[in-house]
Amino acid sequence: MTTSPLLSVRKVDTFRVLEGNRRLAAVKHILRNRQKYETPDNKAKIDSLTRIPVLKFPSVTSAGANQEAAQRIYLGLRHLLGYREWPPLSKAKFLHSEIRSVGDVDRVVRELGISKSDVQRYLVPYRILTKTNSDMPEGKDFWLLGEALSRSGIKKYVELDVDRKTIQVKHVHSRNISHLLDFLYGKYNRSKKTRDPSTARISDTRQLSALSKTLNSAEGSAALEGGSDLQLALMFVESKEESMRRLKRLLDEMSALFKDAFKLNSRVPEEKVVVDAFKDFEETVKKYFSHANPHV
Repeated sequence: MTTSPLLSVRKVDTFRVLEGNRRLAAVKHILRNRQKYETPDNKAKIDSLTRIPVLKFPSVTSAGANQEAAQRIYLGLRHLLGYREWPPLSKAKFLHSEIRSVGDVDRVVRELGISKSDVQRYLVPYRILTKTNSDMPEGKDFWLLGEALSRSGIKKYVELDVDRKTIQVKHVHSRNISHLLDFLYGKYNRSKKTRDPSTARISDTRQLSALSKTLNSAEGSAALEGGSDLQLALMFVESKEESMRRLKRLLDEMSALFKDAFKLNSRVPEEKVVVDAFKDFEETVKKYFSHANPHV
């Protein structure tokens, strides 16, 4: 419970805890009521609570802006890299706030010891959502948008233009951002302010490359915007050979699913009809592959 130190600042003859008040309150409660909680097994642990780590800063008035910056850097390192794991959206908000208060991206990068590219991966999706007044996906969903925006076809589709120095979003196509969020998370219901994940066009980050390829094409992006799923939209951008290779992969996946779902020698009449139909289909397609393109 007390591995991470309390953060405190001097106030005249005492110290004020800036972070860790709940831990400190819990420690005080246990020590005040140690007869209630102490057992032979935990006595040593309770004894250890009489001395807990504290990081002390002089008063801001005595040390000025440098001391205030030191506290800010500590908090940044703590939340971005240290003891407590923050969700990506919270990290993005923190970095956005830090850069606005300091007014210098390079300084924040230098102080927090993280790369500018990492800062950009958090800030760009956050600033796009803010700029376009879009809903903010939480948790892993926020990171999915960041991953998507690293793909060249998707950046081109949303017409993303970012100032490298300030990481400010100079331009983005609001309508296409709305479409992209629908593709990633599902259609947005404005009255309920929720999304329907069953209408999302991808279910795995591994599909982002296919989405990027599709959105890089006018025909492919129009198909997605018109309601087509990703597999159908890909047909507008794939060569015949690419489509055939994808069909072969899908056929292999279907074969594995059939083996998992049914016994291929099943004697249940309904199952046997389905299995026999799939076997005929599989054999026909494989014959086509061998004649049309032996390299597939």
